[in-house]
Amino acid sequence: MGEKARERKGAIVESLTETAGTYSAEGLKKWVGETLEGGAELAADFGIDTVFSFIPGVGHVYTSLKYNRRFNRIEKMYKCLSAKVDIISKNLATMSDDDKGKLDDIAELMYEKVADTIQEEKIEYMVKGFVYLSEHEELSFDIAYMYYDMLDRLTLLDLGVLKFYSTLGQEGTYENVLEEFNITYDQYNAVRENLSRFGLIQSQVDRYELDDLTKMEKLLNNMQESIVNITRNLNGKDKKVSLYKKDRLKLKSKDNLRISKFGRELLSFFVNNSEE
Repeated sequence: MGEKARERKGAIVESLTETAGTYSAEGLKKWVGETLEGGAELAADFGIDTVFSFIPGVGHVYTSLKYNRRFNRIEKMYKCLSAKVDIISKNLATMSDDDKGKLDDIAELMYEKVADTIQEEKIEYMVKGFVYLSEHEELSFDIAYMYYDMLDRLTLLDLGVLKFYSTLGQEGTYENVLEEFNITYDQYNAVRENLSRFGLIQSQVDRYELDDLTKMEKLLNNMQESIVNITRNLNGKDKKVSLYKKDRLKLKSKDNLRISKFGRELLSFFVNNSEE
């Protein structure tokens, strides 16, 4: 977005909100066209494969297709931002210079993620996350990057299953997820495994295994103590043996998946923070 914008903290965010506040499709198209003149510059700025861009008969079509798709994504970002301009501007006015600088960096990150995303439906989530960050102090670019990078890796199906786990036992069943996304149980299970690898959902075993091991240790110690007492009584004059008090062990750690703390934080960041 240019080095000049970096001279003043918050300038990039102000530029975003100003463009969003005066948003029009034609105006945005003109702005993008003026910024990206020429096929080679378009390919460089938008990351289009230069090999494709210069193939006779193919390059122009490929470049135009990539340009139009990316323009549509940026256009949608500004549409989403246009409804949040007042909120962002108000939050920016009370920010420290340090946070303004970080929010500038996050704005650039969001812009890049929007331009590159394959599923345009996620753009609304990206904007929600940006607005959410503008409402907080002591911003961390690293944390923001982690969240945006994770969202980039997830599909809408992944997010749908994750949202289902966030309300497990409260709203619907997994059959509703199968029906909504028109998938089989095997595909649903593959998504769960993917979310588990990312640390967004976790097994109940992870949550309760330490508690269960503690209970087992206590029970075994009691049994060992009882056996020692029995042995002593049998070897002594007093043949009276106190009966072992039966203690039933109940294990909590079952192989059930639940949403993790990281999963809830991700949804709070992108999905649930400003739903209307």
